[in-house]
Amino acid sequence: MKIVIPGILFAFIITGCASDKNAKNQIEGVDQSGLLNEFVIMAYSGPPPAEVTLERYQEIAEAGIEFLVPGNGTFNEEQNLKAMDLGAKTGVRIIPVDLRLFPFALTPDIAIDTDAIKEIVNTYKDHPALAAYVIKNEPGGDLFPALRAISDIFRAEDPEHEPIINLFPNYGTIHQFGVPD
Repeated sequence: MKIVIPGILFAFIITGCASDKNAKNQIEGVDQSGLLNEFVIMAYSGPPPAEVTLERYQEIAEAGIEFLVPGNGTFNEEQNLKAMDLGAKTGVRIIPVDLRLFPFALTPDIAIDTDAIKEIVNTYKDHPALAAYVIKNEPGGDLFPALRAISDIFRAEDPEHEPIINLFPNYGTIHQFGVPD
């Protein structure tokens, strides 16, 4: 189970991102054996593309941030790989957002592009800084069936890295969720 708490900094429980089967994805010099069932520090929306530098990622690591969703204008393969390379150098694990999955607008009847998911997985799955994949941020309940199908495809293509869906916070309204309960 993964629990993500919204805000600029997150703490979330990781139960599958570090395991023996996943050892090839560990960053050299960073002991990740203790991540199972522990809280880690995560930041959502890292620096904008112009500030994705080694210096900035060193600051992120020095701040104690262990996981980073780059976001903030970093949404394509080239930008994500740059962030991941910097993450590997600084010990920060990356959870990329890649708009090849779908544009910003997502509807319940979206046609799921399995080929795009396979491309995304093949782009990142062997990178040592990859921690997981962002699937959707704060979806309404009407999207859950489509997101489940998308997550299942990600898991089939890369069982070592979880798809992440960041839910609305506990103060989310029924209007935001789009469902009465």
